[in-house]
Parts: sequence; C-alpha cells; structure tokens
Amino acid sequence: YMSYDQEKQDKQPTTITKSTDEHQRAMFILEDGTKIWLHENSSIAYLDQLEHDGIRQVQLTGEAYFNVTKNPNVPFIVKTGNISTKVLGTTFNVRAFPQDDVEVTVETGKVLVENQHNEISLRPNEQAVVSRKTNDIMKNNINSAYVTVWKSPDLEFDMIPLKEAFFMMERYYNVKIITDSKSDLSCTVR
Repeated sequence: YMSYDQEKQDKQPTTITKSTDEHQRAMFILEDGTKIWLHENSSIAYLDQLEHDGIRQVQLTGEAYFNVTKNPNVPFIVKTGNISTKVLGTTFNVRAFPQDDVEVTVETGKVLVENQHNEISLRPNEQAVVSRKTNDIMKNNINSAYVTVWKSPDLEFDMIPLKEAFFMMERYYNVKIITDSKSDLSCTVR
C-alpha cells in the first residue's frame, strides 16, 4: 500500500489537449461532468487531474461553450492569454481567437471576467468584450442565443429582424453576408 501511495504522489499531471479543424465542431465531457462544445479552429488544454490546487482550470484558444458542473468549493477557470473567466457553475460562451478581442457571453448563472487591470461580473444575456490592444473591458447587454447558435445542429428564427438572422447565419456557417444599401433589414423572419 505504501509503494502504491508513493507512486500516486510521484505521478505528475499531464496535459490533455482537444482541438478542432476548419468546419469541425466537437463536444466532450470533463471528469467533473462539465460539458464543453468546441467550435471550429479551436483548442482547449487541461490537466488530466482536472481538480488541481483547489481549482478546475482549462486553457482556451478559439471559441467554446461551457456548461460547468456546479462545485462551490472548486471554481472553474477558463484562461485565454492574460484573461481569466471564473465560474462556480453556469453556462457561457468564450470567443478568444488570437487576432480578435475576447468575448465572454453568459447564458445562465454568473461569471467573473478579469485581467491584470480590470474585473467585471456578468449575468445572463450580458457580454464582456476585452480589448487585446488596451486590456479595457466593456460590458454589453446581448441576446446570448445569437452568440451560442453555432453549437446547435439547427438554426431557428422566431420573428427576429433580418439583420439579426443574417448575423446568426454568419456565425453558424462562418460566412460573411453582404446586402445592398436598399435592403430592409428590419423586416422580421420566422
């Protein structure tokens, strides 16, 4: 028993990396039950012993949607460069591609977004945008469904303006929709 216990103590945690390519999405479940949907061209890294030093932490490049298993004693932290998103149990989306500002959008629960200069608390349908250039954090009210639509297998519209439908389609299909200046983008679609 003593040698088994010593082996267990001597084992160093290893890093697990999950990634997606262009036009590929993936969903997986961590050992604590947290579900992660990884968007295309994204990667996530975490220790094989997820709970380490009193926290659960993952490193994200790209975009992912999280449904975090609640554990008030062990916070869940998403690191994206020098930005941390800290939660106890909630659903939220993080978009952190290297060339863009970082966006954290909350669907349910509450999260704390912080960097070395600022911190901001978010609730459902709120979004933090962290400037990569200035490190400023801006808070917006937003319909989280428009941000998280990419993880669903279907697009559904229920009397929303055409402009918002185009925005959702651009994110879902990873395309840019261009309209002429005469188009009425305020008409609703079903």
